[in-house]
Amino acid sequence: MLAIALLLGVAGGIALAAGAGARRTASAYDRMLSASHPADVLVNPDLGDESKLEPEMIAKLPMVAKFAYVPFLGVWPRKVPAEPNLTFGNPASTNGVFGYSLERPKLLAGRLPDPKRPDEVYVNKLYADKFHLHVGSRFAATAASVQATETAVGRSGGDLAGVLRNGRFGTPVSFVVTGIGVGTAEVVVDAGVELPVMLVTPAYYRAHAKESGGFWGAFVALRRGARDLQSFRDAVQRIADRSHEGIAFKTAVTTRKATLRAIRPQAVALALFAAIVALAGLLLGTQALARRLFIDARDYPALQSIGLTGRELLVGSMLSVVLVSGAGFVFASGLAFALSGRFPVGPARLAEPAPGLHLDWLMFGSCALVMVVIVPVLMIWPASRLARGEVRERSSRPSHIATVFARAGSPPPLLTGVRHAFERGRGRTAVPVTTTFVAGIGAMAAVVAAVTFATSLDHLAHTPRLYGWNWDRTLNADISGNASAEQYDSFIANAKAGATKALDQSPDIAAWSFYEDSQLTLNGQNVQALGFELGRGDVTPTVVHGRAPINEHEIALGRLTMNRLGVGTGDTVRAMYGRQSAELTVVGQAVLAALGKYSGQDQTSIGNGAVVTLAALHRLAPTFHLVNAAVRLDARPGSAARASAAMESSIKQAVGADLAAGVQVAVTKPGRPTDVQNYVRIRSTPLVLAIVLALLAGAAVAHALVTAVRTRRRELAILRCEGFTRRQVLATVSVHASTIAIVSAIVGIPLGIAAGRAAWTALADSIGAVADPVVPWAVLLLVPAVLVIANLVAVWPARRAARISPATALRSE
Repeated sequence: MLAIALLLGVAGGIALAAGAGARRTASAYDRMLSASHPADVLVNPDLGDESKLEPEMIAKLPMVAKFAYVPFLGVWPRKVPAEPNLTFGNPASTNGVFGYSLERPKLLAGRLPDPKRPDEVYVNKLYADKFHLHVGSRFAATAASVQATETAVGRSGGDLAGVLRNGRFGTPVSFVVTGIGVGTAEVVVDAGVELPVMLVTPAYYRAHAKESGGFWGAFVALRRGARDLQSFRDAVQRIADRSHEGIAFKTAVTTRKATLRAIRPQAVALALFAAIVALAGLLLGTQALARRLFIDARDYPALQSIGLTGRELLVGSMLSVVLVSGAGFVFASGLAFALSGRFPVGPARLAEPAPGLHLDWLMFGSCALVMVVIVPVLMIWPASRLARGEVRERSSRPSHIATVFARAGSPPPLLTGVRHAFERGRGRTAVPVTTTFVAGIGAMAAVVAAVTFATSLDHLAHTPRLYGWNWDRTLNADISGNASAEQYDSFIANAKAGATKALDQSPDIAAWSFYEDSQLTLNGQNVQALGFELGRGDVTPTVVHGRAPINEHEIALGRLTMNRLGVGTGDTVRAMYGRQSAELTVVGQAVLAALGKYSGQDQTSIGNGAVVTLAALHRLAPTFHLVNAAVRLDARPGSAARASAAMESSIKQAVGADLAAGVQVAVTKPGRPTDVQNYVRIRSTPLVLAIVLALLAGAAVAHALVTAVRTRRRELAILRCEGFTRRQVLATVSVHASTIAIVSAIVGIPLGIAAGRAAWTALADSIGAVADPVVPWAVLLLVPAVLVIANLVAVWPARRAARISPATALRSE
């Protein structure tokens, strides 16, 4: 009975902890938002300080409720790691709004800087990790404008770290870190767009406003929140269209959706984990209780003969059930509370406003209802039938499988073990057979399904084509520093010609395409879009169904975008931009890589976004000044570096001496999107679930074997009298356990493979990835493994069976 209480307590505690953790994980980000007062939208002008869009123009729009102009300053720590393309975000709170009453970060340690102190700063977790900072750390830095920085770096041959260590330019400054935290847009960030952020105070901005980082943003809270978002975007873009400038937007709605989409796998996995463990624990626990009651009922005739009534027998058996389930609940509650500090999990742990031990009264109440009320209620029916003597002796049907073994002349221990596994027995020696096989088959199917699911997830994570990267590298050419719109236009026109020459002539590139990213307005909703222009070969995003667009009147959409717009392949969507309007036919479902020019803008993602031709994008969306090439490389080492150098050299020759000094070509490797990365984080969840279920099932099988040995003591004693040795008794129990294991494997492995493939296909379809389930050959190793485990489980009951004294057992009968 203690073992049953522990079984209920462990299953209940794990289920309760996982269920409470799921609720805490799912709600963490929204609770963070309520404490952070986030802006509804970040406006990010493509031309930065050279933009014709003035902050005051945005602040005066009628739908704006709160506005924060946030310039980014040129501030460089003296000890900069030698990383290529290293960038920093140094926003300034100009009036004490940004970072305090708007977009307030969640502090992991310390406090926000005093607005009146120019030497105090807040840094995000990435900044602190990169420079090994903690609260109270002091560090030296250089304050310099982006133009001064580029001039100094250019003179040194591109050695930014060396220039900063020497401190021969700019203004020396020093800071003390007062707080380390995470912003609402930093909980989930796609690989490659993470930005180390240091927030400087209004006092520092007043002293160093001239040392600009070259760009600024406007954080805006709207009067009606998301309902004003589309009209606000349209109004800002109309202002920018006067100068033909692209404006990037990063919206709280999109950030929240992306974050919740990244958090949801952990929350759902925990919820499913809790539900399955709870159901398995309930089934196995009630089966064990029913089996226990059935065994105890063997004494009822004797007890009735000395005066106990059926009602008294029922009350006695139900008291034992209540004691067991109550003890299980107490153990489960303590275990769940001890485990609560492990939650939330994944990105939600960063967002959790109140980390530590947590008591979820709803989940504790639900657990109490199940274990203290429902379990005893389920036991009333079998207990009452046993008390009334309604469980009559039934004849045992011989097992066909055992008959086959008998006709084959199998050794007595083998034949007896097979009979014990398949035949329930009769009367007082009857034992449950079906429930034991169900537990074993279920555990085997769960393990195989989990392994299949985890292997398919690994396959997705290590196959970029499946999550949209249908090429090897992206080469992104830009000019650093502040350039006018005319200079940018000249750069794009000439750089593209130079890049084409380099890409066509490079022996390191097998195929390539130009692409750009922007925003389309489709059916009145904003959608991040990629426009592709084929160069050599067919380099476009992966298409799941249909095909990629080949003319200006076609479009491919991500699965989630299709669902949001309510369209499918063959339907049409209306694209609007200024006075331009076009009907585009949806020709395919695409899987999109996470791409975008800025970290401060909405990005495409694995199931979100659109793909059009580059000509269609130029006609129907604002233009951003960047030359991007998606390339497939040959297999030789160093291909990416040589291709990048050739492209940079060719572009510098094409754009002329005035712009050549600022030309930079960045090489980007395939980066896992947050959707995939966060599913990778829960890769262990199905495996842990399978292990827990296997342990519970193993405990149930062990309990069944112990029960069978105890119930069949008379039969084993007779076999000993007829000549069975202790070794043959051990072999009989071993064969009993092995038979259960073999049947569980034969039935459970195909069921598990089918379940794992179905679960993975459903998940891949739901996020818009390519569903390509993989079944590992390693599942075949489960057969010998489960045989070994079954025999280990059988050791104790087998030893008990071998120690049975025939005289004592038969005399007690």
